[in-house]
Amino acid sequence: MAAAALSALLTLAFIGFLIANLFERQVESRLRESLSQQLDQLAAHLIVKDDNTAGLDSDLSDPRYERPLSGLYWEVDEEGKTPLRSRSMWDQSFDLSENHVVTNFALTPINGPKGIELVGMSRAVSRRDKLDLKHHYLLTVAEDTSVLATDHADLVRTLATALGLAFLAIVAAAAAQIYYGLKPLEAMRRDIERVRGGLSDHVETSGVPSEVMPLAEEINATLSLQRRNLERARRQAGDLAHGLKTPIAAIAGQADLLARSGQSENAEAVRGHLRIMHRHVERELAKARAQGDGATIGSGVLPLAEIRFIIDILKKLPQDTVINYQVIGPENIALAMNTEDFAEVMGNLIDNARKWAKSAVIVSVDVEGTHAFVSVEDDGPGISDDQQTRVLSRGVRLDEKVQGSGLGLSIVEALLENYGSKLELGRSGAGGLRAAFQMAVRTATKDRALK
Repeated sequence: MAAAALSALLTLAFIGFLIANLFERQVESRLRESLSQQLDQLAAHLIVKDDNTAGLDSDLSDPRYERPLSGLYWEVDEEGKTPLRSRSMWDQSFDLSENHVVTNFALTPINGPKGIELVGMSRAVSRRDKLDLKHHYLLTVAEDTSVLATDHADLVRTLATALGLAFLAIVAAAAAQIYYGLKPLEAMRRDIERVRGGLSDHVETSGVPSEVMPLAEEINATLSLQRRNLERARRQAGDLAHGLKTPIAAIAGQADLLARSGQSENAEAVRGHLRIMHRHVERELAKARAQGDGATIGSGVLPLAEIRFIIDILKKLPQDTVINYQVIGPENIALAMNTEDFAEVMGNLIDNARKWAKSAVIVSVDVEGTHAFVSVEDDGPGISDDQQTRVLSRGVRLDEKVQGSGLGLSIVEALLENYGSKLELGRSGAGGLRAAFQMAVRTATKDRALK
């Protein structure tokens, strides 16, 4: 816009200067032509009267010569005699300097009656009287240029106004061109933002101008390649998990044999190493899992249906007390999150609440605008502010009596971070722990990825 405005300003300024200069030259040319014609007419009517003084055989055609101080004047000078003047001179004479130019068609400034600034033209002519004696005359016609200066000033003002309006029109047109020209890129930016927020898995190409289409196709190709690479990484992580299960189980069996053979100390040492190995494996698998699709290619999930499915599975696990599960929230929304990631997050949070709850676990999904707040609460003992920071560390367990590896919440935090969200721990209204996070809401549940 700055470049367009500057170029328009310089161009219009040049045009304005050019038009004003052409006008001035045209006026000067017409003035020269007019004064030359007046000189020709004055010379044609000039005669030598019987008393050897200059005179005109008839009045000149322009009536301004007969009106005092009209702005148009003529004068006939003969050395040693009183000049012959037009009535418009009002008995005054031209103040001609010694350097006054008498060349044909030369315009020179002249001081006229009442000190008025004039532009004049002079010519030397000769006439013979009855005795055939030559008389030499200097003919001068002059015109007041104040009217021309006023016309020139009016032109400049009009021209400045017109060019100013033209400048505004050009800048407005440039702004419109830039706005509409870059609008497809703005639409693409919004599409990429939706992809990053998990609301879509591709950049829309319908209606995209041909100039922008290659960029949109390259972005979609990159997203597709990313999905394939991430899926390959997930499969490799799964293969690693399955590949390590058998060796770890075999080593655990050997530890049992050592214990039965009376080598309990060695067996316990092996089991300790196995626990460390198990935590390392879980940690690395969690890291691989956290590098999932995330907000970049989140396909969307129906949260309440997935939460109920998780609860149905957890209900089949052994539990000392009966837990009452409550699921609260709208049925027809979808979150911008991969289904597997959502299941991993909610499985860990609900399972953690189940382990610590006395009798109730409450899972709620509250929608506010374009985001949803998902929370899991229990009526257990809860944890202090100090413990809230510690419990998010990998492998930390506040109570070794409660089954688990201590990686659950840290895995949840890693997964949520991949979506630009964060796990927040606090006090539940039921008295226990409240674990909550925020996630973008998909605008349509009938998206292709949800079918």
